[in-house]
Amino acid sequence: MVRSASQWMQRLRSMFRIRASETSLYKRIFKNFSISLTGSLGLSLLNIAWIAILTKSLSIADYGYVIIVVNLFSTILAFLSFRVGDALFRFYPEFNLRKEERPISGLLFVSFLLSISVGIITSVSLYIFADDIARAWYDNADLARLFRLYAFVAPLSSLTGMNQALLRLKDRYLLITTHQIIGRVLRIVAVVVMFFVLGMKGITYAVAALLIGEVYTQGSLLISMLYVLKLRLFRATPIKALRSLKPFRKNLVSTFVQTNIMGYLRLFASPGDTFLVGIFSTPEQVAFYSIATTLTRMFNLYINNARTSITPEITTLYAEGRFRHLHKFFARQFVVGVLIAAPIFLAFVLFGKPVIALLSKPQYLSAYTVILVFILNYLSSFQFIGFYPLAMVMNKLGLRNLYMLGAVFATFLAIFTVGLNALTMALLGLLRTLGLNYGFNLPLYFQIRRMARASGKKG
Repeated sequence: MVRSASQWMQRLRSMFRIRASETSLYKRIFKNFSISLTGSLGLSLLNIAWIAILTKSLSIADYGYVIIVVNLFSTILAFLSFRVGDALFRFYPEFNLRKEERPISGLLFVSFLLSISVGIITSVSLYIFADDIARAWYDNADLARLFRLYAFVAPLSSLTGMNQALLRLKDRYLLITTHQIIGRVLRIVAVVVMFFVLGMKGITYAVAALLIGEVYTQGSLLISMLYVLKLRLFRATPIKALRSLKPFRKNLVSTFVQTNIMGYLRLFASPGDTFLVGIFSTPEQVAFYSIATTLTRMFNLYINNARTSITPEITTLYAEGRFRHLHKFFARQFVVGVLIAAPIFLAFVLFGKPVIALLSKPQYLSAYTVILVFILNYLSSFQFIGFYPLAMVMNKLGLRNLYMLGAVFATFLAIFTVGLNALTMALLGLLRTLGLNYGFNLPLYFQIRRMARASGKKG
């Protein structure tokens, strides 16, 4: 037994011994994660300042209308988006490794064309039908002018996925975060000047301030992307660039289709979960579910920023055929995820109820179990961050989507058989995550391990 424990310790030391060839990879991941996380926290603080200014200066109804305008555009763009960022993460490292300029230009041209088309269609449609939408959907004709005002930024906003993906692939995380923060600061400065210096208060000026910040952010990201890529978008004529993609057409189309299906299925998971609880349960259950979502948001913040930081690294390692590095990365991630998750879960089990009782009324203790399930859900994902881009580059998204579609049907089956409340929805989310991680992601890890061993033998 002592010998077995000694062997395990030796294997762990070997696993966490970072070689010189891996140092730059982990330094880059840590740097980019730190930048992304710090940027997210900074943006959250600026959002709090923005909300404070608007809620102090506008009525509840007017503040709600500002949210309606922003959410309408962001929802439509998210729904119509072709998720070109995923396709860029999938193919750009491969083309760049081969130094194939025409396929790169073709990929950039297709991404730009799809993105800007969605933006222009959204902008023109909402500008033309603003009156009908304002009356039919919101019963407020005055919203039409706000829709028309904000419509001007839709073409630029539609390029977000493309710009950010390319800048991340070029290791320009700080550039993205800087422009985002400056954009948020600009909209706060604009609203302060209009509301408190010029005395022009109202929802029109609030939307105008939003417009100023968004135009700066998206415009600066577009210019930065073109500068960093040294205008590779324009290095070949569109016809020649598109023809060069012919050998990759099948995989390109498959990637666009599967990533978009995955995007729609994710919308079902969130914010669709809260929507379903609201329809099939009581306001109290919605409150419990919302409390659990809010209190565990920090885990979601960690996972999202970690995924953002490692996605380009995973797709690049796979394109370069560095399977041993990829295998070691995921093996280390699994162990580190367990080491992080275990004490967090234990701390909540021991101190969760007293903290909830201290911060809220006694009836909110009913949310304890829901919060516990949420934490388990997030912590079980710590070991499997990064498997989505891995599935994408290995052309396994079709199987992943089939599983997610099955999870959607299982949710509706549960709704109509056992009923739905906050705890049921939280448990369904946990089961979906566990099934995805251990039924799909873990076999993917074993496949990477086999590829790593095969490449080691060849070497």
